[in-house]
Amino acid sequence: MRPGAAQSLERVTVIREAMTPKSVGHNGQGLFFVQNMMYRHSIDVYDRAFNLVRRIKDNVVLSKFGYKDVSGQYKGSPVEVAFSRNGQWAWVSNYAMQGRGFDHPGIDKCKDDRAYDHSFVYQINTRTFRITDAIAVGSVPKYLTVTPNDRYLLVSNWCSDTLSVVSTRRNEQIQQIQVGKHPRGIVVSPDSRTAYVALMGAGRIAQVDLKHGTVDHFPAGGPTPRHLQISPDGHALYVSLSQPGKVIRIDLRSRRVTNLVRSGAVTRGMALSPDGKYLYAANYRDNSLTKIYVPTFQVMERSPTPAKPIGLTIDEDTGYIWVACYSGSLAIYKDHRQPPRPRFLDDETYGDSLHADASSHREETGRPHQSAEDELPRHPTYPWLMAQGPFREQEPMSEPPSVAQRDPNSGRLPSLSDEYGLEKPINGNGSYIIIASFRLQKYAKRYAEQLKDRGYRAGILESRKHFFRVYVGYTPSREEALQQLPRLRSRLNRSAWVYTKQ
Repeated sequence: MRPGAAQSLERVTVIREAMTPKSVGHNGQGLFFVQNMMYRHSIDVYDRAFNLVRRIKDNVVLSKFGYKDVSGQYKGSPVEVAFSRNGQWAWVSNYAMQGRGFDHPGIDKCKDDRAYDHSFVYQINTRTFRITDAIAVGSVPKYLTVTPNDRYLLVSNWCSDTLSVVSTRRNEQIQQIQVGKHPRGIVVSPDSRTAYVALMGAGRIAQVDLKHGTVDHFPAGGPTPRHLQISPDGHALYVSLSQPGKVIRIDLRSRRVTNLVRSGAVTRGMALSPDGKYLYAANYRDNSLTKIYVPTFQVMERSPTPAKPIGLTIDEDTGYIWVACYSGSLAIYKDHRQPPRPRFLDDETYGDSLHADASSHREETGRPHQSAEDELPRHPTYPWLMAQGPFREQEPMSEPPSVAQRDPNSGRLPSLSDEYGLEKPINGNGSYIIIASFRLQKYAKRYAEQLKDRGYRAGILESRKHFFRVYVGYTPSREEALQQLPRLRSRLNRSAWVYTKQ
């Protein structure tokens, strides 16, 4: 820790149960999936109160998911987890499968001249905790992530030296791309066009064009690159170098290393704070959690952990950092420099009937409903926002937007309605500029009050599905609202959309 700097990391609690966690991931809705070491054949699910809410066994009958060439029950071996954007669907990679027909499982020291069994990724419903599908991928799938636009699941296959591209709509591998020796960590650019894959066996980064399937490479800045993070603007790549115990920053425009810092002995997983200011790294051999201040790329502090910290995740709503320790525990930390963000959606994260229909279909079949929504064009910056389409769920924000200027005469923050000439609702019908959506009315009221305190003329509109939408602008004309929308987004520095009530 820097001299004179105040300690900001506080250990809140340590969970010690019958576990050997290999990784931990947060679904964004208060559930934490803990993948235990492969021989335990289980995934533990915890809530924000640190309670174990479910232990999911990795037993499956693959024939139920359409694999007719295999029969009987099989066991997996969980490694990592990734989630859909709304948190309802989890995908868990399985190192290898155990059962009839899987006689040549992959290993960490796999050789090029040997053939190894392929493995599977499980899909799990985070509401029912049931395994709803199994997706065949390559050999020894390790890390996996979902693209920001929610269209693809990407999986690094350690022994196949490939990247599996899985359609989340069909729950099916649609491509397997050769990327290089022993791929592990993956991140995706904010526009969902480019994936970056850490090649632990080559000391390089594979840059994958997801539209064309082409691959380019550049140096990782050192040996054994394991885990990756990407800056919110997509300009910087953060790489943990496992054996040297270092973390580096690469400028993705020049693809050159700009910063390097020693984190600890054998650096494994990393997590980036939502604002991109702090990077946290788990150091496996010296049992520590390192906090790096990104603007200066210096270690701010190093906090002790239980033995063998290996993976970590951040709960953006509470600011807690969950650290999986392979020795048999979960350590939870609070960074007092990271305030929790307001929470806008409760567990039920679906919007209007279009979303509800897709949800109920997938609940029954394990596969998403294919509707006309899938064919609508997406906004280039906010892929989840359909161009002039129906209501879509709001991405949570860190805090209410700030207004840059004050009225010098009154000292009052001008409202968006004042500046853009948006009228007040007269009879309730018309087009609204929506900035947030809530399942519970109390959250909507709280957020609207925060906006009013900042000078916005905010109101609440209840939808037919009992969602409470907070709006900051209104006009009788939908065309005018759509014209104002880009300026409002720029002013708010966040997403917003138009909802028309007739």
